[in-house]
Amino acid sequence: MMNFLDFVLLLWVTIGTIFFGVCSWRYFFHPLARFPGHPLFVISDFSMAICVGLGRSFSSVRKMHQRYGKIVRTGPNKVSILDMSVLHALYKSAQSFEKDDAYSLGASEGEGLFFIKDRSRHAKRRAIWAQAFTATSIEKYTPYLETCTSKLMTTIMAKSKIGPVDLGRLFNHWAFDLMGLMTFGPSNSFGLLENDDPDHLVENCREAASVFQSYSLSEIPSTFRLLSYLPVPNPIHGLQKLAEQNLKKFEGPGIVNSTTPIICSLLSKSGISHADVVDDVLFAIQAGFEATATILTFAMFYLTSNQAVVSQLQDELDHTFGTPSPSKTCAMDHPTLSELPLLNAVIKESLRLGSPFPGLTRVTPPQGVMLAGQYIPGGTVVSVPVHALHLSSEHFSPNPERFEPHRWIFPKEGEPQFMTDELALIPFSFGPFGCLGRQLAMKELLFLIATLVYNFDITFPIGFDEEKFLKNVRNLKATHFDVGLLVHLEVGAL
Repeated sequence: MMNFLDFVLLLWVTIGTIFFGVCSWRYFFHPLARFPGHPLFVISDFSMAICVGLGRSFSSVRKMHQRYGKIVRTGPNKVSILDMSVLHALYKSAQSFEKDDAYSLGASEGEGLFFIKDRSRHAKRRAIWAQAFTATSIEKYTPYLETCTSKLMTTIMAKSKIGPVDLGRLFNHWAFDLMGLMTFGPSNSFGLLENDDPDHLVENCREAASVFQSYSLSEIPSTFRLLSYLPVPNPIHGLQKLAEQNLKKFEGPGIVNSTTPIICSLLSKSGISHADVVDDVLFAIQAGFEATATILTFAMFYLTSNQAVVSQLQDELDHTFGTPSPSKTCAMDHPTLSELPLLNAVIKESLRLGSPFPGLTRVTPPQGVMLAGQYIPGGTVVSVPVHALHLSSEHFSPNPERFEPHRWIFPKEGEPQFMTDELALIPFSFGPFGCLGRQLAMKELLFLIATLVYNFDITFPIGFDEEKFLKNVRNLKATHFDVGLLVHLEVGAL
């Protein structure tokens, strides 16, 4: 009769044999075995999950491409393809690939736009959302944009009298307040610029996105779905309650009128379920504020690090709008801003360098497909690494890692020559699942960056470590700046 110690030994031998067999099959005999990749990533999803949890998956994927080439196996059934030729097939064509199981919210009763995998259902919901981002609709948000920017300027001027200002934190508050106004209207302002976020709404929103990224898009989506059912604290639930509270006054007949905010009213009158409205509102706030605040933080970091570019941009703005004065703080019109070469180049370069994410995943069709000249088996999770693409010398040279706004401007005689592939800039993705808010985001970026550079001289305080700031950027769906963007702001002619 087998004693306990013999049983334990047999159990461990069995587990070890199974583990060795699975790892050997994945590494040597899997249909993807011919593609190169780091052994620890090839045999298990947990290696990438660790990178995701640390917020460094974007840099890990780029390093793997630098070592192994354009097609890299990043998991047992996952491939990253650093090749522009596959973008259309993956994301844009009518036959573009489907989303994978990572886009599942587990126990959530609703299903927001971002998480809908079915193509026809996604198209119907997207059509509802599209109404909020027409040129006419975006113009209706202008008063909200001006109101929030005016409050931001007031806050900056007050804080700058005391010492260095954490611009990144203020950008979060500005963007969160703006999304609140566009979603719920002026009667439901979050007021973070005035009250400094006592309820930690920004922190909770970023944490919710990070939880989703860590457990869902972290290569082990089943873990996220399991945890979502357990009675443990989940920041996503807190945000759902916030959306519920602000939605109550818009439910029922007669909610749509001339003063009703477009996003909330469109969703409420669309006929989708209440749970779907809640999740869509949650997504609108999180995605709308986080992406804009992140790019603003990167833009002002790179500008402050490159004072020569700041001087040129101030000259461009002064030539266009005249000498700064209090009455001109919010007098910049979008059509004029959108035509300024250097301002737009600064934003494009900030979008290029400020997109720290590895890429959106898709699933190849059952019959398999040819991508980048290679056959990829059906059911494989594939993606194009955005961060690696944006820093590729094949598309942006010379110095792809350096902030060079002039790479986006046609050079005059005697000026440096750059090779710039504008089609390789994909911060918003594209195709049927692409970002609908691109034009709104561009309007926000143009307006706020121009306003700040036009009215302030911005420098780093003594001792600010620029290299440390960049090294401490993490991305877990939301981008985290572990080192604050502290700056000195001196008011010009205000």
